Amino acid sequence: MGPDGKNIFFGRRVYYISGFDPRGASFYHGLFSQQLKRFVDLTGRALSVGSRRKDGQSILSRWQVKEDGPEDQAVCDVDYCFLHWDDIVRRSWERNPFRLLLAGLVVYCDQLTQGVLWRIARESLPGFIIFVLPILFAACAVVLAGFVGSLMFYAAGQFVYLVPIPLVLASATSLGMLLLVWTLAERIGLLWFLRSMAFILRLAADDEGDLTLRLGKLTETILRLEESEPAADILLVGHSNGTYVMAMLAAALRRQPEFAAIAPRLSMLSLGQNLSLLAIQPRALSFRRDLNELVNGERLPWRDVSSIDDFISGRGVDLYLTCGLASPSPPYPAIELISLAHRQGLTSLWQVIKGQFGLHFEYLATADPERSDGFDYLGLVLEPVVETMDKPAVARPPVT
Repeated sequence: MGPDGKNIFFGRRVYYISGFDPRGASFYHGLFSQQLKRFVDLTGRALSVGSRRKDGQSILSRWQVKEDGPEDQAVCDVDYCFLHWDDIVRRSWERNPFRLLLAGLVVYCDQLTQGVLWRIARESLPGFIIFVLPILFAACAVVLAGFVGSLMFYAAGQFVYLVPIPLVLASATSLGMLLLVWTLAERIGLLWFLRSMAFILRLAADDEGDLTLRLGKLTETILRLEESEPAADILLVGHSNGTYVMAMLAAALRRQPEFAAIAPRLSMLSLGQNLSLLAIQPRALSFRRDLNELVNGERLPWRDVSSIDDFISGRGVDLYLTCGLASPSPPYPAIELISLAHRQGLTSLWQVIKGQFGLHFEYLATADPERSDGFDYLGLVLEPVVETMDKPAVARPPVT
């Protein structure tokens, strides 16, 4: 029962898992609210989003979306649950430039010696270019800083004959150039990529114990919530690197005896998936076991949406075949490719390259119908719940 004494019914509950992003629930609640306002403007529906609150031992944040209904009943269309692992990301978010560069060197050496770079190149040339872009960017930055510093040393030497002064000026110029390049690399996401890959390597080697413990707590929280406040339809969503957390969580849920009660109502949605970046790691044995868990037995409905314009994601790849497992028959998950460039009005390859990180978040946006390319996240989340034999109705108390 809600605070106004009316019953609140949960038609759909969304469990959302963000990518490797330290910004947390506050940012995503703001993003959702912004897109909902645009969705309302486009559709004319009377929707509003509630405030954010923490629940489930502070590992889950919730907000509800309500649509105007009968006067004697407050109808809650969607219970949106943000599953926290952003605190783990923040603890892994290396800020020290020297330690981050060292971690980056470890990443590239490991991926080269393990043969991962060549596998990425075979699967996707744009993906390979994005993968090696940080190290190419770093090499160009060092060469440029050295060149500009040398010019300063030569120019200062024409007017100052004390050698230490031109040397100090040249060093300061080179350092300033490197700081500017570092700021640019942070802004366009190259440093995010290094941090993300360093985390994936630790996770592949089963060294990221914090995430393993968190998955156990999230599993318990979801099962407990669905028992106490059941929803007629349950959607598990993962975005970017959150897709591998989504897959691990789905496998963990399937192993629980209580899972049978929610299985008919549960489906999965991966957006801009980076599953293959973890799955192709030779040491990721545990993750590949989870993938086998999902494909064996009765499969959960799984829709995988990615884009030909999103070079950061595993664009339409056969996940199981890519990581050396048997390709499922029929294919799993159901792959859907959309054009994100069309949604944002990008018309050239250079615009697409510059807008990669904006494109990567476009999955979570709403769009004009003529630009949606057949997929609209808010339209999917807010569509009416159809209760069928496959997704039985949940018992609901009468209105009081």
